Amino acid sequence: LSRRNRIRNPLNHPTVMYRKSHVISCGNYENCHLFEDYLLWAKIIQNGYKVANLCEPLVETIVNDEYFDRRGGTKYIAYEITLCKRLLDLKYFSKTDALIFLFTRIPLRLIPSRCRKFIYLTLLRSRPI
Repeated sequence: LSRRNRIRNPLNHPTVMYRKSHVISCGNYENCHLFEDYLLWAKIIQNGYKVANLCEPLVETIVNDEYFDRRGGTKYIAYEITLCKRLLDLKYFSKTDALIFLFTRIPLRLIPSRCRKFIYLTLLRSRPI
């Protein structure tokens, strides 16, 4: 799971359970617009805590066209670049990880929302969201 987390955020924040003391010992949530959770999971993994997913979904997420609209555009790219820099600073990302992270995400942010929706629903998920 931790290796996969370098490219994608594998945790759905509403379903996460953690020990508060572990989160605090890792520096708690930091300001990283739209990606506070991803940064926190990286810090938790970096500090040696175990992270895992359950096999069955715990929540049903309502996904409409706005979900895909929000995940596009140059502002979103800028937020992802900020996250990438933070993960490099933490030494969680290698330079290769950072390049893969950005080069797999930037095109996805620039394509039309309906194309992004198709990719999310058919290629990025093993089961519907």
